Amino acid sequence: MRAMILDAPNQRLRLADVPSPVPNSHQVLIQVHTCGICRTDLHIVDGELTNSKLPLIPGHQIVGTVVKTGEQVTNFRVGERVGVPWLVWGERILRSVANLTRQDGEEFLALAPHIPIHTEVEAFPLTAANEALDALRSSKIKGTAVLIISE
Repeated sequence: MRAMILDAPNQRLRLADVPSPVPNSHQVLIQVHTCGICRTDLHIVDGELTNSKLPLIPGHQIVGTVVKTGEQVTNFRVGERVGVPWLVWGERILRSVANLTRQDGEEFLALAPHIPIHTEVEAFPLTAANEALDALRSSKIKGTAVLIISE
């Protein structure tokens, strides 16, 4: 699979082909369609979080499709669209799209027009991950940038 890799703090990410991960019996393998990058990613890239295991592939807010499940997985199916919103205790927690559940997303989208919420999306191709990080770092983007994986 193609990925942007951080080899050391304060360096640009590099594009590389890496082996696809193999899920264990309690994990799922997700084909990533989009990946958000946030301040946590900047803290890691800028060396402000010093316990990071390098090299690593930044980005922990993912939307994609389940392509393989471990034999103990019963609550996800191959072909299901899922989201990975944040990290907890060092493991990725899987939820459905909209960072919590589909119902949460639907309820939020129904409320959004009635309260002063302004949202914008700025999309970058995977190979522009460094530009997305620069835009976040310089505050040209507020919140999260989204990397679009298109192959």
